[in-house]
Amino acid sequence: MQILQPFVFASFMIVLDPSSQFNVHLNEFLASNQNGLRDEDGEASDWIELVNASKKSANLSGYWLSDDPEEPLKWAFPEVTIPGKGFLVVWASDKNRTGSELHTNFALKKSGESLIFSDSNGNLIDRIDFPSQEEDRSYGRLPDAGAWQFLDHPTPGAPNVEQDPSPTLTF
Repeated sequence: MQILQPFVFASFMIVLDPSSQFNVHLNEFLASNQNGLRDEDGEASDWIELVNASKKSANLSGYWLSDDPEEPLKWAFPEVTIPGKGFLVVWASDKNRTGSELHTNFALKKSGESLIFSDSNGNLIDRIDFPSQEEDRSYGRLPDAGAWQFLDHPTPGAPNVEQDPSPTLTF
């Protein structure tokens, strides 16, 4: 004989404000920085850029970055906010700092790997499984938060721009 356990239903309503929804994405990264942007130690550490596509500020406290799909909660963001339509650069330096500049506890592999952005429950917000990277050439989305491609001219902390086409020789 099966005994059924009673349960209680609670009624509630959730109202979502579309203008306040979290809309932050991975936008660009450089996994082989040799001659580009320098961190506060003067080192050419690799970096990751996030973009806030919303018009409202987004607090990243409770969100995570990782390079390991088996460990999506690898590096936690401190109390930091990206302004509406703004950008945030995080160093992928393996220095694990949350001071004036943010440094993850992992570095990116030039040979290619995963880059993962998750919420506090490990739910995937954004992920890129990227191919082998080239020195001083970033991998970013064009337009911002669009399709991934190599960028000859990295734009950390700024909108990604169309790349100059190869020059055409005329005689």
